[in-house]
Amino acid sequence: MKLRSLASRFLLLLLLFSLPSSQAHAAQEGPWTTSFTQHIQTWMKKLEEKDSQFKTWKHATIEIQTLGPGLHEWLVTMKDKGKPLGYMVVAESQESASKVTPEFVLMEYGLGEYTLFDKKLAPKDASAELYYDGFTSFWRIPLKDSHEYIDAKSGEKFPARLKPDPSVMQRLAGQKLVNKEAQLTLSRTILSTEADPFSRIDWLTARVNRPTTRTQELTYLLKQKTNEPIVITADLFEKEVMAPFTIGTVHVWDNEPYIGVWDSGLRFLPYSYIEQVGSIVHTSQPSTF
Repeated sequence: MKLRSLASRFLLLLLLFSLPSSQAHAAQEGPWTTSFTQHIQTWMKKLEEKDSQFKTWKHATIEIQTLGPGLHEWLVTMKDKGKPLGYMVVAESQESASKVTPEFVLMEYGLGEYTLFDKKLAPKDASAELYYDGFTSFWRIPLKDSHEYIDAKSGEKFPARLKPDPSVMQRLAGQKLVNKEAQLTLSRTILSTEADPFSRIDWLTARVNRPTTRTQELTYLLKQKTNEPIVITADLFEKEVMAPFTIGTVHVWDNEPYIGVWDSGLRFLPYSYIEQVGSIVHTSQPSTF
């Protein structure tokens, strides 16, 4: 029965491939599929209304891809005439796993033609597995005595000696992730164009000094001058890899911030995730805006 249920869900998702987001509700093949597409439509509409950067999603079509067997996570790609516009990573809420009509949460979303797990970057090895965990997302290819890892955003190959960290996203409480009822209450763009964090190096020597509360951290971000780069550093693969990202836009859903960083396009991740894997580098005192 379990296998049959999972197979049915997979087939229903296939029916949604390339459906215009405004027409996806037509594929009402059951409460699970209906709930899934309604969540996506709701989030898309809220983003379009609050942040003009998402206006291109208005008439987008959507494609859906599962992220690994048994994980209840999906990559939703928005496209226009076959060209990617952005994406969402959606997961089934653990709190509603036993319900007939499940609820879903938004783990990550982004803008730009370079989405996560882009087919143009995918390894040709048929044994490659998809693994999602925020900044630590990759294709994993089994080797004779180890694994090879290929970054899901850049296609960069990591050394086989690296070991992934335990999943952080899987441990996040549902109330710290965006659900269907969440309202996008604030959107502020700090840096409107992509910037290489290595274009300036003051963050390399700056003191990483996290304020005592997330409210203070959010205040720091929102009071920075526009076009004043702020860098996040993430420690990945058991701190073997230090990855810097420049902040582009900050979204606040009710009281939960999602930080949009530049990484071949914008990608928004929950602050509750970022604070566990990295730090916001404070290179200057905030000013009013």
